[in-house]
Amino acid sequence: MNFWRLFCAGFTFVFPIFFVYVGFWPTSAMVSTISLVLGIVLWSIFALIEFRNFVLKPARADAYYRRIYNSSPNSYATVESISNVGTSSKPKYKYLLKFQNLSGTTVHFSIENKKDLSLMAGQSLPIYINTDEVNPDPPFVVADNRFSFKPSFNPASGLFYVLFIIAYAVGFFLACYALFSNGYGWRFMSPWHPWVWAPIIGIFTTKVIGGVDKYITTSGTNQKLFNKLVTRGLKAEGTIISREHTGTTIMNSPLMKFIVQYSDKQGIQHQAVIKELIAFNDIYKFELNKRPVLYLKDDPSIAKFEYIERSMTEFAHTEPSDASYIMFDNMISD
Repeated sequence: MNFWRLFCAGFTFVFPIFFVYVGFWPTSAMVSTISLVLGIVLWSIFALIEFRNFVLKPARADAYYRRIYNSSPNSYATVESISNVGTSSKPKYKYLLKFQNLSGTTVHFSIENKKDLSLMAGQSLPIYINTDEVNPDPPFVVADNRFSFKPSFNPASGLFYVLFIIAYAVGFFLACYALFSNGYGWRFMSPWHPWVWAPIIGIFTTKVIGGVDKYITTSGTNQKLFNKLVTRGLKAEGTIISREHTGTTIMNSPLMKFIVQYSDKQGIQHQAVIKELIAFNDIYKFELNKRPVLYLKDDPSIAKFEYIERSMTEFAHTEPSDASYIMFDNMISD
């Protein structure tokens, strides 16, 4: 997403400058004044949106993380495996951690980091499990300064960005005023002047990126429910009784819908709908068979597969069924 943010920033701050010299059409005092006010309003809205995204949200997140450190119980996680899910030139390390959640269930959680953190399989790390019952996001934090769960933009850098937006808007206007006023004030201003419509690009691209990011992160198991399952979920042996493609594919991974049947600790049978993004090459590993699931004690209809990678490994060398071949062919043809 950082690449697309920079790409869109180019359209917002660089692209409009090239339209300054396409021509000069003076307007009436009323039209120019309305255009000036409109531009001020649009730039203010854009600055406020970015202030919320890059200053308020990171500041609240930072306070939230500090609260987890100060109020959550201390526990330990074990590094089960370390793998490079990136490339040799651009490595990205995936650390698979195992720990006991607040319900006493052993769960798995993977963390990705672009740097080699000099960890070894079997190593223990101190963690603080999030006790928030509404939305434990993140489910836990590692009490090790090599890890960082915090947003990529901290409040300080976000504030500089917002100040840049304000300085850019003022500087852009003053430059146009010096070049085109010709003693008539802001009569050069019009609704189609790049200074007026530039913030519209910024507002639009910010909303689009935010929407796409939210869609990707919330596809499959709802993130809030996923976090609760990690921190408070109970484990059961589930059976996949049906599977189908939802018709949605994200980053070359189809969103699959599974209906899973399992019995809770009281022996009561339940059915749950689980949606997961599964790589094309791994679909055959999700046959109609048994697979461990995590479920919520308060709402057994909410469940997810317990650590997908581990479950897939168990079936890595099995022969795909005819149904899997047919499903794969149908998805490819679509």
